[in-house]
Amino acid sequence: GDKIFNDISSTTNLTINTTATTTFTDTLDVREILSASAGAKLVMAAGATTTVGTLEILGTNNAPVSLRSTIDDTQWYLDIAGEQLAVEYVNVKDSNASSSQTGEVIAINSIDTGNNNNWVFSNVVGSSTIADHDNTQVNNAFNFQNKTNEALFAFKLTPENGTATVTDLTITLSGSRKIDAIDFSNLRLFRDLDSDTAYDVTDEQIGSSGVMTISGQQGTIVFSGDFLATTSQNYVLIGDWNAPENGSFLTFELLSGGVISTDRYGSQEIFGSVNRIQHNRNNKGGGGGTRAAIGGEDIPPGRTVETGGTQAGGDAIDNGTGEEIGNDPSFRWPSANIDSWFTAANAYDQVNGTYATDSLGSIERYSNYGFSVPGTNQIIGVEVKLELSGTTAAGNVDVQLSWDGGTSWTAAKTTATLTTSDRVVSLGGPSDDWGRGWSAANFSNTNFAVRLSGNPSANTIRLDAIQVRVYHQATGGGAGGGGAI
Repeated sequence: GDKIFNDISSTTNLTINTTATTTFTDTLDVREILSASAGAKLVMAAGATTTVGTLEILGTNNAPVSLRSTIDDTQWYLDIAGEQLAVEYVNVKDSNASSSQTGEVIAINSIDTGNNNNWVFSNVVGSSTIADHDNTQVNNAFNFQNKTNEALFAFKLTPENGTATVTDLTITLSGSRKIDAIDFSNLRLFRDLDSDTAYDVTDEQIGSSGVMTISGQQGTIVFSGDFLATTSQNYVLIGDWNAPENGSFLTFELLSGGVISTDRYGSQEIFGSVNRIQHNRNNKGGGGGTRAAIGGEDIPPGRTVETGGTQAGGDAIDNGTGEEIGNDPSFRWPSANIDSWFTAANAYDQVNGTYATDSLGSIERYSNYGFSVPGTNQIIGVEVKLELSGTTAAGNVDVQLSWDGGTSWTAAKTTATLTTSDRVVSLGGPSDDWGRGWSAANFSNTNFAVRLSGNPSANTIRLDAIQVRVYHQATGGGAGGGGAI
C-alpha cells in the first residue's frame, strides 16, 4: 500500500520501485542516488528541500513517474548536488530546482503539469558515435604463442552532447572455430591514450572486466561496469589467452546496439560503425605438389576445378592441407575492393592463410586488375579463379562480372559446396563469355569488377585469393592466350 516517511535526513541510496504512493513529509537527503522506476508516485514535502547526489528517474510512456507536493500549488525544492543521470517520462508539478548544481533538470518525453522552476521539458535525445580507431584496427594476434596483454579489438567513441555514462558495452563474436571462452582471461577495456592500438602501462583501464561467452560459432564479451566518456577517445580491448589451435578463427565486432549509454538527456542513441577484426591461426604445412601451367595442360593429381558445375583448366599446389592458387602471370590480382566482407583486402594480399570472410550472406566487389587488352582484339572468354573454404563443409559463393563499373552484372556462376580446407576453383574459361559480348574497353579499371555473393550455411566463408584472366585473340586469328598483358 501507500507509504509515508516522516523524516529521512540522511541515507546513502534510495530506490522507489513500487507503483503505490510514497510520501515524504519532511526533508529528504540522499547522499548518492535517488532512483524511481516506471509508475512510481512520489509526493515531496511542500516547502522542504529534497537533496540528492544523483537523480535517476525512468518512467515509461504508459507508466510515467509522478512527482507532486504535499500541498497543491505549493512548491517543493530539489537540489541535485552531483549529476542528473537520467530523467525520462515524468509528470512534474510544484517543483523548484533552482538550487541544483546542474543548473536545471532536463526531463525527456515528460509532462509539465505546472508551477515548476528550472525544469526543462524536452524531446531531445542525446547520442554518441562509434567509429574506427584513429590507428584503424588491431592486427591478427593468433599464433603459436600464449599471450599476455594482447590487443584484440580497437574502436573510437565520441559523446555528442557532453559527458556520457556508458553502462554496458558488448563486443560481438562470430565465426568461432576451435575457440573456447575458458582459453581467454583478464579481458579489459583501456583508453588508448597514445592511439597505437596496443597495451601500454600509461593507458587507462575503465569499467569492469569483460565476461566472454561462446556458444557454437557466436558469442559476446560484455563489460557491465559503468565508465564516463567525456571527449572523443580511442579504446582498445586487451586480454590474455592460451595459444589457439591451428585452424582457429574468431571475429570481433562492435555494433551500435552493443553500446548502452546515458547523458543529461537520458538514454542515448548510438550511431556509426567500426571495422571488424578476424583473428585466425591457419598455418599451412609444406609438402609435395607441382605447379601446372594454365592453358590446356594437365591438371595436377587431386585438383578439383569448377566452372558452373563442370571442370576446366587451372593451377594449384596441393600440399595435403589445402590448395594454393599459385601466381601464373596470365592471371591478374585485383587491388581494390568495396562492400561488406570482413578484411576483404586479404583476398589480394598474396599472403597464404589470410582470409576475406563472410558469415552474413553479404556481397563484395573486387576491381582494379590492371588489364591491358589491345583494342582490336576479340574477347573469347573470362576465367575467375578463387582459393576458398568454409569453417564447416557447407555454403557456396556466387560470382558475377560487371563491364560498366557495377551498374550491370552477368548472370551468376556458383561454386560447389565449400570444404574445410582450401580448394582452388575456376569459374568460366577460355571459351566462356559469361553470356555477353565483350570489348577491350570493358576491362579497364573503371569498368571491370567481380562481385562475390556469399551463401554461408551457419558457417563462415573464407576467401584466401582471387585472380582473373581474360582470353582474347587478334581479330580473324585462332584462339590464343592473352589476359595479363
